[in-house]
Amino acid sequence: MIGVISMIRILFVILFLTSCNNLPIAYAQNFSSVNNVIFGFPDYEITPEIYEEYEFSFIKVRFNRGPHSILILSFVKDDTFEWAGLDGVKLFTQNGRVIKTEGLTHNFEIMNPRFRSPEQVLAYKCDTHNKRNFIFSLFLKTDCLSPSLPAFTKIEKVNLFNPNLYSASMLLRLEGSHKTIKRLGEKVETKVLKEFIDIPSISWKKGNAYYADIDSGQILQSEQFLHPRLPIANIEFYYKY
Repeated sequence: MIGVISMIRILFVILFLTSCNNLPIAYAQNFSSVNNVIFGFPDYEITPEIYEEYEFSFIKVRFNRGPHSILILSFVKDDTFEWAGLDGVKLFTQNGRVIKTEGLTHNFEIMNPRFRSPEQVLAYKCDTHNKRNFIFSLFLKTDCLSPSLPAFTKIEKVNLFNPNLYSASMLLRLEGSHKTIKRLGEKVETKVLKEFIDIPSISWKKGNAYYADIDSGQILQSEQFLHPRLPIANIEFYYKY
């Protein structure tokens, strides 16, 4: 039985290494050992000392359990931030939400972002049993976020590349909660915005999460699916202002 398992692992490694061209750039580089291929790369923690070494704002990006990449803030226009890596990869974000990618093997672009910031959905009007409307925080109250309530379902248009799919409708549904995360060596209490996406034309459904600082509302960390053929992207935001 052990011999069969070993043969399966070896076959998996061979197939994995021969298919690296189908992985995102940061995910297909720097394979240090077969062990990394099977079990994933060790995470790279941003410590206070590492944070101080950077002159400009940066993000750490890691696709699933792959190697990490550091992208530097290169340009800001209106409320859109452009993060660039040395390998040509670029991520465009609006307050922590990725709306466009360049340089990956599979890219995407949201054509009409309905929520320019996850913070914009913190307050909603909610009709409770048709008795009264009130403003509430998604992070404090979630019982009004039933999928049956159309007020919390929005539609965006998205372009996918390689393979190409243009002007596809993407449905969004939102929920809120709290979670403690580790950041710069400390535990930080955050408000979590959960974003459920659905592209019916290709039967693709996933869930994203945004972790916001309780006091400032600034997105500190996110988990986002960017393309049906990419694994989940774990993104940490480190600002120098």
